[in-house]
Amino acid sequence: MKSLGRIGKRSPARQSLPDRSDRDLELQNLGLVEVSEILEAIGVHYFLVEGALLGAVRGGDFIRWDWDVGIALMGHDSAAKPAILRESFEQSGFTVETTSGPYPKLNLRKYGSKYELCFWTKRGRMLVRLGRRVPSKFFETVGSVKLRNRLYPCPHPPEEYLAFYYGNWNIPVRSMHSASSHSKRLRTRVRYWLSQFGP
Repeated sequence: MKSLGRIGKRSPARQSLPDRSDRDLELQNLGLVEVSEILEAIGVHYFLVEGALLGAVRGGDFIRWDWDVGIALMGHDSAAKPAILRESFEQSGFTVETTSGPYPKLNLRKYGSKYELCFWTKRGRMLVRLGRRVPSKFFETVGSVKLRNRLYPCPHPPEEYLAFYYGNWNIPVRSMHSASSHSKRLRTRVRYWLSQFGP
């Protein structure tokens, strides 16, 4: 018999995020344009990644239920500029939260949106940050993707990066996080390692 305390609840992995409104997405786009312009002015190489890239490749727009924007910064040219980055974003009206340590990142907030800037470091054939490892080959050539009529740098080729990161990226998955997304990434990584180093 099910516990009465659990009736009507869904497991966290199956909870879906609410859709953002058209206005929310307009403001999120405005913030992303500002972030990219600041990074370009400072001379920091960056790549649009994760959900923002997924939405751009799949439909040229943000995913309505994706509430943050992932941006990868290359450690060799950005790790030495955290103070400059923080000052520049704060002067432009962003709230900035920094995480230090071996895998630093900046969480920016403006217009009700979050922009997660993560510093990636090269380790052999891989780029790493906290909890993530991706082949560095995806970042050796700069690709481009159009998001709301603006071009952004991205991993190349973006479809292969998305396949590594998400597995079958063509199928939308509405979940808070999930277990299913994690297992897809794990299976894809195993396939990658087998193809690179297998017999």
